[in-house]
Amino acid sequence: MGKTVKLYTINGFLGSGKTTFLKEVLQKNESVKLGVIQNEFGKMSIDGELLKKDGLEMVEINRGSIYCSCLQLSFIEALKEMAEREMNYVFVEGSGLADPSNMDEILDALHSVHPDAMDYRGSICLVDAAQFLTQLDEIETVEKQLKHSQMAVINKVDLIDADELSKVKDVVKSIKEDIIIHETSFGKLDFNFMEEDLLKLSPMHFDDTHNSVDNKPKTLHMTFEGRIPRDGFDAFIQRVKKDCYRIKGFAEFENEGWMQVDAVGPKIDYKESDIHEDGGSIVFISKIGPQVIKPLFAAWKEEIGTDMKVR
Repeated sequence: MGKTVKLYTINGFLGSGKTTFLKEVLQKNESVKLGVIQNEFGKMSIDGELLKKDGLEMVEINRGSIYCSCLQLSFIEALKEMAEREMNYVFVEGSGLADPSNMDEILDALHSVHPDAMDYRGSICLVDAAQFLTQLDEIETVEKQLKHSQMAVINKVDLIDADELSKVKDVVKSIKEDIIIHETSFGKLDFNFMEEDLLKLSPMHFDDTHNSVDNKPKTLHMTFEGRIPRDGFDAFIQRVKKDCYRIKGFAEFENEGWMQVDAVGPKIDYKESDIHEDGGSIVFISKIGPQVIKPLFAAWKEEIGTDMKVR
């Protein structure tokens, strides 16, 4: 085994900007050998497509949370694989619904196989400044992700005013008093933290994770062919998003071409995309389990009307 790899985990609820932040890390640190392990609840990784670049060492772990017993062995194997590739750094992007409370179990298991392979430097939690206070009231995972992190990156601060930002920071500190806080928009940050051991500034706290096979959210993958009208698609998303934690993917629109689609809470974002699929591809993370299928089909038929498949 060669040099010890510096390991960071990135957590944060759906839509907080983890992938955007990770892209910034990759772009600003091209001179070092950096690997990524990315975790998605669904079997298809939309965000993985956004991260792929020449020379990037990447492992994707899908269909659940890496902190759940159902995928812990896969996670440990991925960490072992990255250690054997002798990276300088490895960043693990957890699913937006992942509860990292039991990271100590995973580190203990890894160290039993490779005692000096990974130097765990801590967890970074992305916070969606505009959605955080609402999410905190509705979803336990949001608090647990912060409680078990060493650094909080309050992202999207351009979307709120100074009073709201002050309130968000106060609540973050109330959850974990010694957490390191940075404020940003679009995931941009001074990456000097990569030379520090965050655990020396904010110690680890661990308990049982609530991620389990029983409470794994239902993820649906919809595919369709051809260009579709943007206004019809927008109406479709508006009708189904109340039943989904997140909707994301790629679609080709009439008169606009390929766009990346991302919906969390009341906000729907569209960005031009240089990723051209064989057809449209959208992932839905359901709040209501498989019951979302019926309204999803009904809304698509009424607003779009073309053929599509869901699996």
